[in-house]
Amino acid sequence: GTVVDQRGLPVEGVVVSDGLLTTLTDESGYYALESDLSKRRFVQVTIPAAYEIPVKNGIPQFWRRIPEGATEFEADFTLQARRKAASRYTVLMTADPQIRSRSARYENFAFHSIDMYEDMCRDLRETAASITDRPVYGISLGDLVWDNMPFHSVYKEQIRKIGVPVFQVIGNHDHDKAIGMDTEADHSFRAAFGPTYYSYNIGDCHFVVLDDVLYTGSSNYTAEITEAQMAWLEQDLKHVPKDKLIIIGVHIATSRRNRPTSHIANYRELYALLDGYNVRILSGHSHNNYTTTISETIEENTLGAVMGAYWNGEELCNDGSPRGYAVYEIEGNRIANWYYKGTAYPKEYQMYLYGPG
Repeated sequence: GTVVDQRGLPVEGVVVSDGLLTTLTDESGYYALESDLSKRRFVQVTIPAAYEIPVKNGIPQFWRRIPEGATEFEADFTLQARRKAASRYTVLMTADPQIRSRSARYENFAFHSIDMYEDMCRDLRETAASITDRPVYGISLGDLVWDNMPFHSVYKEQIRKIGVPVFQVIGNHDHDKAIGMDTEADHSFRAAFGPTYYSYNIGDCHFVVLDDVLYTGSSNYTAEITEAQMAWLEQDLKHVPKDKLIIIGVHIATSRRNRPTSHIANYRELYALLDGYNVRILSGHSHNNYTTTISETIEENTLGAVMGAYWNGEELCNDGSPRGYAVYEIEGNRIANWYYKGTAYPKEYQMYLYGPG
């Protein structure tokens, strides 16, 4: 296949992958991979920082689906060069919208899961529209739906209304409970959004999305990154200079500050691959807000949930923080500022402190 710019000129040095093997385009924009197409699902490019994120209805389009039964496949990509470098930009981080129906039931309490999600999208749209001096992007950190696979399409309908490109992470509730195999249970997510793990560049940051839910059927899963992803990530990072900030999106926290023994199964291998980089990991899943300091160069921010704590019917997450999302202001290769915003509150609201009595 080939990678060209909007004028049809070749783009050299673009990282192209089948989710396992990785290669670079040559001076003609050409690349080739000797893939086992029976096991690979996508050809994907890591968008270079000099180019815009390709988007359709708010969903980034950096991949081509490999047809089932194909023995050869050619995938061409066209990239749009940026008019100016995106050295300053904002990323809106959400976790756990978990939409299920117009009125979902949890234990003995019915709540309006889609209404809550639509509230969040309105709030995100207003926040994005208020930021006029820099580009805005979004990352959704998994559990987009709550075991109801057709609602991935409902989720997509709202994403385009936010008005910014939104990258997706797969969560445990985005797997089809009727399918026991991890490699097939993610079929609905893949049909809606493409690959479950991938990378891209904006400015001086390298973004990575990983799937750390190893699904075993029904409601059973473990927190683990597959060997194929780890092999892919090792190849991916070979093309990333050490002065780039790496921002990783996962669903389940790789480590939990308040549960010292709680890690993804192969956390040591992951952190070893990231050695030498400054890294910020972003996760959801627990419906709590907390920060875990993993090392001098790796910090993990776990965010509260868009849909709150399921059962309380109020604006609260499990830990009492408001349901909401986080806003990250990035300058160069550093996060200059970030804060958590409650959907029902102005950004200035952070917490109330009450004295004894």
